[in-house]
Amino acid sequence: MVNANGDIFIGTDIGAGGEGIGRSTDGGTTWTFINNGLPGSTGLFNFPSVNVLFNHSDGQLLCGFSSFNSKLSTDGGIGGVYTSSDNGNNWMESNRGLLAVSFSKVMVHSIGDVFAYSSGGHLLHSSDDGTTWSDRSPLAGTMAPAENPANGDIFVGGAGTLQHSTDLGNTWTEYGGGYFSSHIVSGISINSSGDIFVASSAGINRSTDAGGTWIQVWTGNAQDVFIAPNGYVYMLSLIPGGLYRSTDNGDNWTQLTNGISGTFVLVLAISQDNTLYAVDGNGIHRSDDLGDSWVLADNGIPKGSNGSYIFTVYAMETNSAGHIFVGTKYLDTQDAAHYDIFRSLNKGNNWSNLSNGIIGDYSIVNDISIGTDNFAYIAATNGVYRSEFATGIIKEEKIPTPHSFILEQNYPNPFNPSTKIKFSVHQTSHISIKIYDVLGNEITTLVNEELQTGSYLVEFDGSNLSSGVYFYTLRTGKFISTKKLVLMK
Repeated sequence: MVNANGDIFIGTDIGAGGEGIGRSTDGGTTWTFINNGLPGSTGLFNFPSVNVLFNHSDGQLLCGFSSFNSKLSTDGGIGGVYTSSDNGNNWMESNRGLLAVSFSKVMVHSIGDVFAYSSGGHLLHSSDDGTTWSDRSPLAGTMAPAENPANGDIFVGGAGTLQHSTDLGNTWTEYGGGYFSSHIVSGISINSSGDIFVASSAGINRSTDAGGTWIQVWTGNAQDVFIAPNGYVYMLSLIPGGLYRSTDNGDNWTQLTNGISGTFVLVLAISQDNTLYAVDGNGIHRSDDLGDSWVLADNGIPKGSNGSYIFTVYAMETNSAGHIFVGTKYLDTQDAAHYDIFRSLNKGNNWSNLSNGIIGDYSIVNDISIGTDNFAYIAATNGVYRSEFATGIIKEEKIPTPHSFILEQNYPNPFNPSTKIKFSVHQTSHISIKIYDVLGNEITTLVNEELQTGSYLVEFDGSNLSSGVYFYTLRTGKFISTKKLVLMK
């Protein structure tokens, strides 16, 4: 890494022949190692490696460490994130309460709080958009967080346990009377009636009386379970393999194989209009008829140098606008591996890469969760990330090509709690739409990306704001337009 002054920085192992972070101020002729405040080795198998060096626009240096136990020093291990404000002479730990480098699950609660499950066996909680974190683990090794949509209760599962919390993870109780004591819980889903479905090594089990009694509705080894908006239940099974659907609350199951693998389905996501997306060994598939038939929806996802579809999807999620997001591993034309996140605005017909800001070319996106405000969170092998802007922009189809840039009045107006804003793009341009209060303070950014010619719709959710007058402004090049909207609770 080279900073604005031309100083060169390199990162190596600390110990085991490495010297940590080196700095050269003379073009690489001489080097000084600048490790004051950085962790040292604690034994032959625990040397921290400098994986990331980054120079922030304010001049601050950041470095990222990992160690064999994948924990940060706040948890008795070594590694994590360190910052320097004096060109590397001194370093300070800056982990913001995180207890592990690698994360496998993330869930955004309906009130906006975030839960993330780490490789160190911790369930972490943040109530401030990921700025600070606290440990809410009921037991070591719990995973698969889920929310009851009826009351906001939290469930987590793991090896031999199903835990329940009514206070956002501050306190926990064993749920289900020990029914899962000899099984591994890997997925939980709750429908609008409060029926609980649990995927585990014991198959799919259902409770219709708040965990008092359980019925095994699927035998085998279940990987995960999902509830669609229309109430259908979908299940990924390991043994026997494949994707299954139940239209009667789990009493009977049908395997879905028309256009998709009958034995190997890795990931499933369901949009609010009941469109299904699934991944097998041949790529990403979409079903517009509740799973009866499937078509490939992978245009824009890179393929290997031999033209074959060589990639893996680790995570997939949709937002309120029906946009689909996937975390992938793929091979470039030189068969080198890359780990990226892609988005499709048109049901998988085309995809674009959104990996900017995810540090490291070998960071696997393990999970994606999108909140009601359309901000996306991802759990990756090098941390938890939050999208800088909301993700929900809808391009309206069959609309005549606009002849100018237009920002329309929001509707409804007044509104509570959400409203829609339509705008038109005359030619491919970078579009920004921001919300301001009456004092001119920026509240949020709704759009900040390059959009092609067309008419669009974006939704603004004011649930967390007070009643009053607000303004929204569209900017692109020399065109600026501002309109007023009124939140009335």
